[in-house]
Amino acid sequence: MDQLAHAPRIALLDGDAGRRARLRPWLDDLVVDADGSLPEGVDLVIVEASRVAATVAQHPDVAVLAIASDSATALAALRAGAYDVLGEPLDAERVQAAVRRARERQELARKLKSLQSQLNGHDEGVVPLRELERRAIEKALAASRGSVEKAARMLGMGRATLYRRLATMNPSRVA
Repeated sequence: MDQLAHAPRIALLDGDAGRRARLRPWLDDLVVDADGSLPEGVDLVIVEASRVAATVAQHPDVAVLAIASDSATALAALRAGAYDVLGEPLDAERVQAAVRRARERQELARKLKSLQSQLNGHDEGVVPLRELERRAIEKALAASRGSVEKAARMLGMGRATLYRRLATMNPSRVA
């Protein structure tokens, strides 16, 4: 089990103590009550629909599930940035499914961010073809102990072509 599984990951920002008591057993052991400020390690917040906009504004990287009692409130919560809405009366299966979807989405977002940074890191490592060609020619000349004819064979090109490439790379290299 990874290190984050031990940290609180779901925060309940709900003023209704009875609703918090109903939600807690449905959400494993990874739940904390929060008094408006989120503890470190939280990646999912369950809030009353009226608090969605403020929560999203303060914690843009945290998924927000809203609790709403009617469709107008649910729509307003979604427009304010909630990932999903839990309709009342709350049902264990729907709550768990919404939490699972939100966590899967966040995990995919984390993976995407990681892959994008890896891809961006590789862009810096791209070597221009001229540089790769120069390196290959230098290695072939070193391996052939300076013999242009042998180096040209190693590189799969004619001797005259290798001389032309050498002339464009470094005019002093041409013998």
